Amino acid sequence: MRGKAPSLAAAAIALSALTFWPAYLYHLILTLLASSGMLNRPGVSQTAILLWLLNLPSLWLFTDPVRYVTISLAGLALIVAAFLWARPRHSATRLALGLGLLSILAFPWFYRYQLAVEAAPGHTMQVLTQPGLLEGVAKRAQVSLEIRPCEYTLLGWIPDNTLHYRAVCESRPVQVWAYDPQEGSLALKAAEPFAKLVQDTPRVTVLDQVRASGVYPPEEEFNARRMAVRGSGLLSPNGHWVAVLVQHLYGPQDILILEQPVKRQ
Repeated sequence: MRGKAPSLAAAAIALSALTFWPAYLYHLILTLLASSGMLNRPGVSQTAILLWLLNLPSLWLFTDPVRYVTISLAGLALIVAAFLWARPRHSATRLALGLGLLSILAFPWFYRYQLAVEAAPGHTMQVLTQPGLLEGVAKRAQVSLEIRPCEYTLLGWIPDNTLHYRAVCESRPVQVWAYDPQEGSLALKAAEPFAKLVQDTPRVTVLDQVRASGVYPPEEEFNARRMAVRGSGLLSPNGHWVAVLVQHLYGPQDILILEQPVKRQ
């Protein structure tokens, strides 16, 4: 077993270094370049693009939640096995294994999903399609690779102020969901609402109620916002809510509900 110890530790370090470390390294370099104002200098932006391209193979592994969880568990198992059985003597090996363990455990928080837009100051919103912690890693990777696993369609509101929308996702049958923003409850429906009720839903502009997230340079925020918001919003019967579809250019979509300010008499 001692003869296999070096190879066990090497496998554990290699897995974390090739799959998880590139994302940390890319974002560290990008943050340093942006904070120093060098990102837009000639030649520097091309370097950032090259780093992004080198990061793509590992990100592809994370675009599927099951694959991401499998890789994470395999990496954790290898690292634990290396510590328990290989018992590395060199401090550099122990440090690399420790960094590998930390990079895997912290990854869901470091690489969490970010919506294409956020609520503007003075506004609040609810996210109907917010992924969980682990699924958020896959959805963020899908943003980078411009993968859209689900297509959403806003069907409209019915008189009790419940929103209906259709979800067409890969490897899943078409689903229709109903959401009550007052209760925050989401339910799967057997059928779509009547077309007449959907057609009677008023449409409103919501560009002034949201802001694009993580745009660089900041001057491009409004253009990014216009590309993220897909059409006008659908106003609820009581006028308190507006449903809107947003997306990451060619990447994942989300459904948001923006609460409307109360109009004082």
